[in-house]
Amino acid sequence: MIKSILQNVFARIAIYATSALPGLLAAWGLGWIKITFDGVDWLTIKFSLVGLSTMLASMVGVSGGIFAKFGTK
Repeated sequence: MIKSILQNVFARIAIYATSALPGLLAAWGLGWIKITFDGVDWLTIKFSLVGLSTMLASMVGVSGGIFAKFGTK
């Protein structure tokens, strides 16, 4: 079933676009990315280098794995 879904180009594009999300959530859960809202109109996001590298590794891993299998015909 997953294989048939990933044959669709638009499904792969959606996965590529959201591939940083797992790394972002993991880094946020570990405290490497801090998101604060003051209650009025300011949203502050602080990234650490470890958090950014976690997001980047997630993005490359997810996108690269799917592209390696389904990207070329």
